[in-house]
Amino acid sequence: MDIKPGMPIFNSADPPKKDGEIALGSIGGFFTGKDNVQYLLTCYHCVYQATEGHDEFKPGVTKDRVSTFDPEGHPVEFGTIIYGQINHEVDAALVEVDSNFNIIPEIPVFQRKPGNIRLENTYGSLLPVQKYGLTTEYRKGTFQTISTTQGCPYPPNLLIHHFDKLLVIDGDGGLFADGGDSGSLILDMGGSVLGMVVLIDDDLITYGIPVSQLKKNLTQISWI
Repeated sequence: MDIKPGMPIFNSADPPKKDGEIALGSIGGFFTGKDNVQYLLTCYHCVYQATEGHDEFKPGVTKDRVSTFDPEGHPVEFGTIIYGQINHEVDAALVEVDSNFNIIPEIPVFQRKPGNIRLENTYGSLLPVQKYGLTTEYRKGTFQTISTTQGCPYPPNLLIHHFDKLLVIDGDGGLFADGGDSGSLILDMGGSVLGMVVLIDDDLITYGIPVSQLKKNLTQISWI
């Protein structure tokens, strides 16, 4: 079975509870680790078990297996969380895919792997962006600004968690992202990685974790 960006991902111990329920998030993309392993990147809130709390992945304690759906809609366990963190900078997880699955790193529609990273100090506002996620699939939008005040409620206590810095994205003629798209990569129109979708507010504005924060926290990856 192929594992590729835009597919659903969820904790194997906490699957969607009913037919048609949106899985918790999207497979974002694949990055090469310093050990030459291909790691899947998504949001940690997409793969942690909500009843366990969300601050930090604890090997041997946190339930660490993740699943997706096969073409017939059946849950299939396919990988292991090797890093997970929600702090004031990131909400991110790295997953190692089991060896019996085939990784397809090309993002649908783009038909190629993400290019270099692009730090937010290299672009101004009103930058065209794009993403491919589970729910809304391919959408275009516009980077507007950096928010330093935005937060969102996290299980199990639903307290508001604030981030130091988030990209603010407006959709072009509609939603840029919706529930289930968390974890999908935000790219410029040349395919460089700008960040990762983390939340959508009540006004349907999309917020993303800047790649600079991902690079700072995910030291297991050999960032381009």
